[in-house]
Amino acid sequence: MKKEKKLKKGKKTKKDYPRGQFWFNVVSLVILIGLCCFIGGRSIYYYSMQHAQETQMANTLSTIVKKNNPTVEDGDGLYQIKNEYVFKGKEVNNYVMYSNRLFRIMRVNEDNSVKLISSDNQTVLIWGNESEYASSNVYRYMNPQENTEYTGILYDSLNQPNVYLDITPWCEGTVQGNSLDCEKNNKDDFVTLLTIEDYIAANGKDSYLNDGKATWLLGLDEEGSNLYLNKSGSIAPANSDDGFGIKPVITIKNNIDVVSGDGTQDNPYQLEPNDQLSYINRYVQLGDDLYRVYQVEDQMLRLSLDHYLQVDGQDYEDNYSNSTTMFDVTDRNNIGYYLNRTYLNSLSYQDQLQECTFYTGEISDEIGFDYLNVFQNQISSKVGMLNMIDLKLNSQLDDYYLMNTTSSLGEMALVHSVTGELREEVTKEKKKIVPVVCILKDQIKSGNGSIDTPYMME
Repeated sequence: MKKEKKLKKGKKTKKDYPRGQFWFNVVSLVILIGLCCFIGGRSIYYYSMQHAQETQMANTLSTIVKKNNPTVEDGDGLYQIKNEYVFKGKEVNNYVMYSNRLFRIMRVNEDNSVKLISSDNQTVLIWGNESEYASSNVYRYMNPQENTEYTGILYDSLNQPNVYLDITPWCEGTVQGNSLDCEKNNKDDFVTLLTIEDYIAANGKDSYLNDGKATWLLGLDEEGSNLYLNKSGSIAPANSDDGFGIKPVITIKNNIDVVSGDGTQDNPYQLEPNDQLSYINRYVQLGDDLYRVYQVEDQMLRLSLDHYLQVDGQDYEDNYSNSTTMFDVTDRNNIGYYLNRTYLNSLSYQDQLQECTFYTGEISDEIGFDYLNVFQNQISSKVGMLNMIDLKLNSQLDDYYLMNTTSSLGEMALVHSVTGELREEVTKEKKKIVPVVCILKDQIKSGNGSIDTPYMME
């Protein structure tokens, strides 16, 4: 018999794994690797998205404002109230330049949009016979109304509002004792007025919103009268035929970046690149005179003199008329005649001025103080004066005649006051004059429209 071979010491027999277990391990490994890749990929994706969002939001107005203004719990500064941020007090760095006009930040909303109010009155306007805000001159002046011409004048003066503006919710609240009822008339628009609620939230009389100017408020007292801020910053009732300043309130979208600035008055946050600035409130040099653009009409620019009319280096004063309150270029006793004869002929640049239309309709109780009536009468001339409805961009000019008439048969003309109050004066009284002229856009040959480098026509 053959001897059986002995197994070598130290060697073990090879153990066979079942084929099913082998493939189970392979599949498990593949699944594990897949899960790791999926989870890792998603983590990288969401991190990238979050990082991109943070990068995108890093320069927005809301982010910069909160970064530059650590929240406080007393005194002047930025307060956090739930998920919003509100500026309170007088000494706060909340300045924004938009549409070549200075605004103040009132609050950063929960969605990071930013609510602003004009730093100064943009014009002075009579409220009108209807106490309800949505039926007032003020409302129609600020917001375009469908199928109603000459509304939304202020909205149209803003630079690319469809790009920069979000809607601003508002409520026509009623003051009842020490409380505010704001359950009715909750609406929203792109441009509105300062609400009583926002005024109180900013610390009222002890806030930056109290600047010694009379300004319309959005709200009613217990008697149903309209309200305004008087020159001392107190909330007071007003009559429908009163004329006070308008400080538009707007909301900047939450994705608008800050181009430059630190929020101080000398260096406000700038929202628009220089090559996207509008003509409004830009400067034009004509001869020795400096003007500001206050309205754009297709290819025409309307300019108001940035100082009073002067003769021999002195501010010139004149009466409006000896016989009427209508602006008349044919009546020797009328300011219209003087401006389009003596004054026009004294200008070295008279040939560069364009004939343009000036509206002279009356503002009176007989027509319900409806500002749209201004457009019922017009004249064509080379020199006019500011209308009640025109933007008044130099807030330092005071006590000058406006073109409007209260009645063609009366003896009273409207006078603009630096304090934001519209006054009536006897037409025979002598007042300062601020002329208005028109030029074509393509006449501008140089300059960037700043006060240091104004637009030049030659």
